[in-house]
Amino acid sequence: MTKRNQEISSGANSNNYQGENLTIVHNHITQFDEEKAKQISEYSAKQIMEEYFSNADELAQKRMNDFENRFIPKLAEIENALEIFNDPAFKLVYRKAQIQAATTTRESDYNILSELLIHRYKKQNNKASCIGINGAVDIVEQISDESLVALTVITTILIGICPITGNITEGLNVMNKLFESLLICDLPNNNDWLDQLDILKAIRLNSFCRLKKLKEFYLQNLDGYFCVGIDKNSENYQKAINLLKPYGLENILIDHELIDNHVRLPLTKTTEIDKLDKIQSNGTILPLSQEEKECLYKVIDFYDKVADKKNIVLNKFYEKLDTFPALKVIHDWWDKIPNGFSITSIGRVLGHANAQKCYTGFPPLD
Repeated sequence: MTKRNQEISSGANSNNYQGENLTIVHNHITQFDEEKAKQISEYSAKQIMEEYFSNADELAQKRMNDFENRFIPKLAEIENALEIFNDPAFKLVYRKAQIQAATTTRESDYNILSELLIHRYKKQNNKASCIGINGAVDIVEQISDESLVALTVITTILIGICPITGNITEGLNVMNKLFESLLICDLPNNNDWLDQLDILKAIRLNSFCRLKKLKEFYLQNLDGYFCVGIDKNSENYQKAINLLKPYGLENILIDHELIDNHVRLPLTKTTEIDKLDKIQSNGTILPLSQEEKECLYKVIDFYDKVADKKNIVLNKFYEKLDTFPALKVIHDWWDKIPNGFSITSIGRVLGHANAQKCYTGFPPLD
């Protein structure tokens, strides 16, 4: 039994929007390629230099060139995406990104701006998404390193990023590597970052509500790990095996890593049975049939619900979690955040863009 070939997932999928090779502009047919896009970029940069900088300001020009050289080839990898330069609204946000690139002291911001613009292209028909992306472009240069790392961590947790594998140790190892990649500097040790992100409209502070403890997010997103499972000495275990045998699935149950002599399905979330595949003896991977899925949902009904056992699983999980260095850092830091807050569309896309910059394979934003 296996899952789709990736390490982490979020709760939604992204869409790719593709157009035609030829776009009609002012009744003329214009074919877009990298050279044409660079000409537009260079013309915009020239205007920015004349308006905001001295023409002798070589540093600003170099920064815009470096940004262009990272973004345009990346956009060109998406079929027909360069035609977005025909869109006046996109050219306006691209100009704002060039200004951010010219003024930032962090080269890594070029990659963040690139990710934001790629997302802007994919969401060009979604007005609400475009507003958030445009706002994120405007604040890239203003946000401090520590606040950006904090925003990226909270975005990753709040959008429900979780491991794919049903193996608990492997799943925590994947999440540890993810957060190691995101922690490019220390997390802030005071509360100034909350004020900064609130001022920049990346979050909205709410002193009247508390922030959920990290354990509550884990309980919500990793219930496949937290389940008690089925006692191998119980009647329910034999019932489950008898239920699975007709479908050749009796070996799908795995030993529970957090409680002795218990088994469970290899799931991160108990609602993700639809994401499981079946590996046949010849190595062929097939999706589960509807009957097989219904069988597995019935197996979950056999899971033990004894409160004392549930507490054993929870305590063992948190002990195990804190043996992973990056996860412990996040755990300790998160539970000390004093204020409740909600993340805005601006903060969400900026945190996500930085996560994509830091971690190859970070799931796309919906």
